Amino acid sequence: MITKRREKTKDLMLYDLLVHRMDFSIKDRQTYEKMKQGYEGERRFDQLFDETNGDSLILQDLLFTHNNTTFQIDSVIITADTIFLLEIKNYKGDFIYENDKLVKMPNTEIIQPLHQLHRSEALFRNMMLGFKYTLPIKSLVIFIHPHFTLYQAPVKIPFVLPTQVQSFVQKLHRNSTMNITERHHLIAKELLNHHISQSKFRNVADYHYDELQKGIYCRNCKQFFDIAYPERKYLVCAHCNEKEDVNTAVLRCVNEYKILFPNEKVTTNNILDWCAIITSKKRIRKILRENYEVKGTKQWTYYI
Repeated sequence: MITKRREKTKDLMLYDLLVHRMDFSIKDRQTYEKMKQGYEGERRFDQLFDETNGDSLILQDLLFTHNNTTFQIDSVIITADTIFLLEIKNYKGDFIYENDKLVKMPNTEIIQPLHQLHRSEALFRNMMLGFKYTLPIKSLVIFIHPHFTLYQAPVKIPFVLPTQVQSFVQKLHRNSTMNITERHHLIAKELLNHHISQSKFRNVADYHYDELQKGIYCRNCKQFFDIAYPERKYLVCAHCNEKEDVNTAVLRCVNEYKILFPNEKVTTNNILDWCAIITSKKRIRKILRENYEVKGTKQWTYYI
C-alpha cells in the first residue's frame, strides 16, 4: 500500500524545462544529469514495488527537518515487524569497495552512500523518539541499475546489488502477508505529518527571463516549432512531424511559465511574448479566458 508517492522535486522540474530554453554550464549540466539519473533509478525501484506490493506501507521520497538539520530518505517501507530506510542509487559501471570507500574504476572516488544513510538513520531514530509507537529500523543501500558491478564488498555490508533487488522485493512482499495494524498506520501518519514539502535550499541553475529562448517546442522531439499559421488549429513539427493542437500547446507553455516564474502574473501580453510564434493576441486571450479564471479589468486583467 503506497501512502505517499514519489514526485519530481521542484529543482528537477525546473531543470527539465530550462534544458530546452538555455545553454547550461558544464557544472549545471552535470548537476541536472545526476539529478535526473537519481530520479530515474528511484522510479525504477518504485515500479518493482508497484508490481509486487503486498500489505506493507510505502512512503516514497520523504524530507524531514530535525534538530535544525534537513535530511531526505528515498523510501520508507513499514512492514509488520520492521521499518526499512532505503537509499536508492542508480550508479552505472564498475566499482570497487576498499578502505570504506566506493571507487568508480579506475580511480574516481564517489561519496560513500553508507555515510549518507547512517547520518539519515541517526536523525530518523532520534526523531522517532517522540512517536507513540515505533518498530526496529533497518537501513539499506539499493543499487538499482542493471549495469552496476561492485567488487570486494564485504558480505555483511547493507548493500542490495542489482542481482539481489528482485529477490529483496519479493521477500518483503512475502513478509507483508503478516497483518498491518492501526499501530503501523499511526507510524505512517506521524511520518507524513513530519514530512516537509521542499527544502529551503535551491540547487538549480540561475536563470532570467530575457536569457531564455521564447517559443513553443515539440512535445516529442523538443525542437522548437518554426511557425504557427493563424488559421490553423494545429502546430506541426518540421523535425519529426508531430502534430499538436494549438490550444494544448499554448496551455503547456502557460504551465511552464507559471512554474518558471511563479511570482509573475499570467497576462495576455506575457503569454504572447513567451509563446513567440503565436502572433494573434486575440487568440491567446481567447485560450486564457476559456481555461482560466479572469481577474482584474482592462489593462490590469490577469488569469489564475
